[in-house]
Amino acid sequence: MRIVQVLSIFVVVFVLALFISQERSYAQVPGPVVPNEFRTENGVPLPSPFICPDNPGGLRAQTVFPAEDFAPGTILGVTNRLFDGSPGFPTVTIPDVTIKLSTTQRPVGALSATFADNVGPDETIVFQGDFVIEGVPGCNTDPCPFPEPGLFTTPFNYDPAQGNLLFEIEFPPCVGGIPAGVVLDSTPGGFPALLQVLLADFGEDTGNTFNAGFITKFAMNTQRPIPTLSEWGLIAMAGLLGIVGFIYIRRSYRTA
Repeated sequence: MRIVQVLSIFVVVFVLALFISQERSYAQVPGPVVPNEFRTENGVPLPSPFICPDNPGGLRAQTVFPAEDFAPGTILGVTNRLFDGSPGFPTVTIPDVTIKLSTTQRPVGALSATFADNVGPDETIVFQGDFVIEGVPGCNTDPCPFPEPGLFTTPFNYDPAQGNLLFEIEFPPCVGGIPAGVVLDSTPGGFPALLQVLLADFGEDTGNTFNAGFITKFAMNTQRPIPTLSEWGLIAMAGLLGIVGFIYIRRSYRTA
């Protein structure tokens, strides 16, 4: 009788475990460098977009990143690296910055000149407000290291199987910003495009496309499932149930 009671308890616990916490935990891993072929080598220099005098009309820009360089996961932030030989800069704040992410069906190299035509249905404002860019020292390595990422206030869930990633940033005319002469590591232009950017002044609906873009590292939580406590418990309980069931059947035969 005692064996039956023990068996009943294990059955109840097993059923509860099926319904308690179906969430899976995910490993936080270093995010991808996009395009991936520039992970360990330089591209070409391009001036930082946060040099305010270079953008007297403010800035609106979209960049399309290829889906094949990503794993499914949650994008938490981004960072760009200096180009070899670039001077550093102190911490600066760019006011009134809006950053949006979405999943687009536009291929790299085929952005529309109209901003709205490139946006995916899952467009999310991931940051809005004063954007702080932490200062970094000058760099003389090939390639330069990526600084700590600027984190979003709203993470973005991205599944590369659904399309390419569209990054949009917009800010009105600013004063100061990053000092002139700071250059970032970027993809070379030409065809086929490795990255593509659509550029315009702040508030514009259309712009001009360029087959180049800043080499970017994404801070991500990628979906690499780790068994949760409930999943390990299910495995252990299945084994225990088998053992208890075997003992019960064996004793039943002995008493028969």
